[in-house]
Amino acid sequence: MRGAAVETIVQEWGGSLGIRLPDRIVSDFALRSGSIVSVRGAGSEIAVKPARRASLAEMLEQIDEGNIHGEIEAAGPVGKEAW
Repeated sequence: MRGAAVETIVQEWGGSLGIRLPDRIVSDFALRSGSIVSVRGAGSEIAVKPARRASLAEMLEQIDEGNIHGEIEAAGPVGKEAW
């Protein structure tokens, strides 16, 4: 179904508007409830696509001396802990 246009109805959900995605599109793009998508206005069209999330390895590659912090002391000892 990729590339084929599918009509759906815009409906009010609470204070927002939403659309339902047909089963075929859901399975073609491996979507599920809670999937994150990117929505963008593209000229006279609305583009909806699955959001690409960075992998842990990609996020770790971005750590450098300028954005890493040291240890953070949140609280003193609790209970019978020895420091």
